[in-house]
Amino acid sequence: MIQKTLTAVLATALLTTVAACSSNDERYLLPEVTDVAQVRSPVRSVEVQEIDLPDYVADSSIFLPDENGILRLQKNQSWADEPARAMTEQLSAGLDLALKADVASEPWPFVDRPQAQVEVRLQGLTVLPSQTLRMTGQFFVKSDDFIGLQTSKRFAIEVPIDGEGIPALAAARRDAMHKLVARIATALAR
Repeated sequence: MIQKTLTAVLATALLTTVAACSSNDERYLLPEVTDVAQVRSPVRSVEVQEIDLPDYVADSSIFLPDENGILRLQKNQSWADEPARAMTEQLSAGLDLALKADVASEPWPFVDRPQAQVEVRLQGLTVLPSQTLRMTGQFFVKSDDFIGLQTSKRFAIEVPIDGEGIPALAAARRDAMHKLVARIATALAR
């Protein structure tokens, strides 16, 4: 009797596990930022703090606008990584390409403190009716070593969405991040 009960419990657990694994969930990665123009900067090390995102962007669920501009949940589709982490890593990798410096996202992995820190507060990331992605917010560059690098800049970046669906949206998000990387790298070059 005990063996039959144990077998039934194990069979139920196995079926539940198989059902969970066979779902139709699709997960999308944010493409890497590449082909970034290099700039000269006096800093040798930069820490990128986790990007502050609005709630609707921080959710790993994917929302796309309908014909009325209302964001609709895309069932069984989500970003493959937590958006704040993924976007922070995109920014960090892009700045690493743009600067001749050690760039890492927080927590800072090295013994010596970074010479500069970058903080980004995203205000919005929206799809406009014109099939354009608009990213707005503010970034801060701080440095205890270089007084001239203390700066705060607001940004409004628009990039076209070439194509349909989530892959096109992901590519547009990468393109917007590419432009943000260039602006922050320029601020670090002063």
